[in-house]
Amino acid sequence: NAAGVVLWYNIYEYDIYGNVVKDSCYLADELESYKVMEYDGQGNEIKNSVYNKDGELMTYRIMQYDDYGNLIAFEDYDADGKNIN
Repeated sequence: NAAGVVLWYNIYEYDIYGNVVKDSCYLADELESYKVMEYDGQGNEIKNSVYNKDGELMTYRIMQYDDYGNLIAFEDYDADGKNIN
């Protein structure tokens, strides 16, 4: 902010291949939400799941890729598995 105080920040966790596997979002040093990512053998992100600060699933996304590793489709779902696209 204008006073130089950091309000929001993220902490990233990586796997041995350098992929972000968890992105935790903090507001004023308190966890607000986090995202967990999953990857296939080619390093393509195939799923990410967003959780609230209590660890409850809020939404998730499933991605599809062609044979060349290009993202060709994705679908978003709520915690109950209902498509929200």
